[in-house]
Amino acid sequence: MAQTPLDLYTEAHKLRTLILNARKPFILRNFKMNWKCFEQSLEEWCANYDREVNSLTEFEVMPCNQGNNTPHWERCRESIQMSLSQFLEKQKTSTDKFWIGLNYQRMKNLPNALKQGIDFSRLGFSNTTNECNYWLCSTQTNTPCHYDTYGCNIVGQVYGR
Repeated sequence: MAQTPLDLYTEAHKLRTLILNARKPFILRNFKMNWKCFEQSLEEWCANYDREVNSLTEFEVMPCNQGNNTPHWERCRESIQMSLSQFLEKQKTSTDKFWIGLNYQRMKNLPNALKQGIDFSRLGFSNTTNECNYWLCSTQTNTPCHYDTYGCNIVGQVYGR
């Protein structure tokens, strides 16, 4: 039996309540968001980004192993400019000595074709797309579950693990 719009709204409202009242981070595995812009491969998405933006993008770079267990503080990072396609190509030949990331990029600054269909209403948040950030990071990137001191954190991981 197919869900009615009312059923979907009720489900989304329950999920929103759960998210906003959670005392610990939790994971919704295999939760399909059906965002049209990510129906293509990561390579295609990045090529479309490069075509639309038509300029190099500034990535943050940092050695993966600093010789100790200190956090990778943002103040210790350097910058490098490249296209997103060059970033992906670099990942294929990477020796994993450097962490590279495009961090805290505002969704509202993405060309419309690259954010087509992104909609958090299935999670009960209908008007949030332009307030979101996106990241594109190398294989050495790791962000453990955490809470920030502002707003509501929802991570929609599209590619990778």
